[in-house]
Amino acid sequence: MNKIIPLALLILITSLLGGCSSANIKAIDTPEITASSELIIFRPQTLDALSNDMIVSVDDDEIVVLKNKQYVSVLISPGQHIVSVRGTAGFKSSLQINIEQSEIMYFEAAGSWNNNFNFIPGSVLIKNNFYIEKSQGFDSTGFTAAVVKYK
Repeated sequence: MNKIIPLALLILITSLLGGCSSANIKAIDTPEITASSELIIFRPQTLDALSNDMIVSVDDDEIVVLKNKQYVSVLISPGQHIVSVRGTAGFKSSLQINIEQSEIMYFEAAGSWNNNFNFIPGSVLIKNNFYIEKSQGFDSTGFTAAVVKYK
């Protein structure tokens, strides 16, 4: 009997947190290939977020779910866009970008490596421990690709 209560509590907490991360993934418009630009968004391994999904959005359209050590390459039209990530607890981090034709932009999306709370389980629930930021490049070694659906 004593083992049933902690198990029931664990199942309840897991289902509540899992419900927060539900994604509404949509196919996005296919840009004209000769005039397209590319976003590469990667998620490094973080110990405190092993089981938490990170939902990537472009212009408020959720396009893919990233797990640890995954990346996504997205073709978009040149111009102004909003790139966002949303985590399990619903916290969202966004950047407004202006991308030129044929330009490639790189973004890291994760919990902060410099944050003191990074190694405490559940620290992904702390809003200030969550971000998307522009990066100078990306080495895909050890990462797996997530796939975006196009219309």
